[in-house]
Amino acid sequence: MIAVPNTTVSILGGDVPDSDFGDVLDSDTPATTGIPASIIEGRQVVATESDPQARIIRYYTGRLPAGTVVDDRQRIKDETTNDIYVIDNVTVPNNPVIPSDVRLDLRRVT
Repeated sequence: MIAVPNTTVSILGGDVPDSDFGDVLDSDTPATTGIPASIIEGRQVVATESDPQARIIRYYTGRLPAGTVVDDRQRIKDETTNDIYVIDNVTVPNNPVIPSDVRLDLRRVT
């Protein structure tokens, strides 16, 4: 892993059967546990022409070891803080010399 890990995470696995209303529910069952990860919070102050009030937007970037199998239909759980993050995007940068970390765009949901 290139990034310095600051926690370990569990990948929460696929979907469970539909709810009473026919909605697909997320599973809280870990598919994989104990994966070293780097989760970093960033913030940006934004204002638009329609709303000049400055707002703070928080975003999270995660990095997992190269070769970790994860997709944007799963969630990750920080094993240190028990925070759960939805994965918005998964990127594996190309590097011909060394395997690159798996980069995750995250949103904290708990």
